[in-house]
Amino acid sequence: MFRIAGLLCSLLVCLPAPNSAFAEERPNTLHLIHRVFIEPVSDLEKVRTIEKCLEEELEKRGFQVVDDKSAAQGILSGILEAEITLDGDENDTEKAIYLFELKGMGGGSVWKARVKFTSKGSFAENNEYAARKLAEKLSNDSRKSAKRAQAR
Repeated sequence: MFRIAGLLCSLLVCLPAPNSAFAEERPNTLHLIHRVFIEPVSDLEKVRTIEKCLEEELEKRGFQVVDDKSAAQGILSGILEAEITLDGDENDTEKAIYLFELKGMGGGSVWKARVKFTSKGSFAENNEYAARKLAEKLSNDSRKSAKRAQAR
């Protein structure tokens, strides 16, 4: 009796736990997302917001940026960070860090990217550079996703 109970417990422990992201989004679906809604990063009004820069860069690469979340196939959101040396070598430069994630309409993560670089001097220049790099990465990763899907 104890052997059967022990065996059942062992089997239950070995079973994989359900993955909620997997349940919401199929793997390797990045290439299926062409219409993107960009979540506002902050309420701050800037001359060249990251959202506007991303919109321009994504559209250059064949994505359609939509204003209505319900018309989108994916939602792109992100956060901006900075590394600033307060007490240290005067040659340490400020770093800008942009972390972005694309989620499918089911809420599961489809793509994530991190762009870190030496600050360009102005907020607008940082946004333009980061948007170009993020759009390049999303476009390249989408092409890779399509190739993997064709190989199956």
